[in-house]
Amino acid sequence: MPVDERAIDDIPVDRSNVFVDLGYAVNRRLYVRAAWLWLHTHGGKRRGSPSGDPFFLPGELDDRPGWILEADRIRKVRYMQVAGGLAFSAGPVDLYATFTKYVWGHDAHNGYVLGTGVTWHFGLP
Repeated sequence: MPVDERAIDDIPVDRSNVFVDLGYAVNRRLYVRAAWLWLHTHGGKRRGSPSGDPFFLPGELDDRPGWILEADRIRKVRYMQVAGGLAFSAGPVDLYATFTKYVWGHDAHNGYVLGTGVTWHFGLP
């Protein structure tokens, strides 16, 4: 049964996502990867308001009941990001680091994300 993704009854916020992730094992211990991410919201409202009051950007959000509280969920978002990462296997423990960068978009957060982590594999000889 399809799920209706509407934050507010009359505003559809269906999304299309594309995620391409490519990786290469340099050797048995080192793995590198690159990724491309794209998101497009079908429907939604642009950030701002038609008059510029109370929001300074031109857009379609206004002060209707519930719109302010749901602004992040009903926003029309489009963006593209690129990412890369390394993983190193050190026996039962894998260490990894990733970097994701915003490249293009509308009504999306600009910036980058640095991530690190450790994975412990139980039961390995």
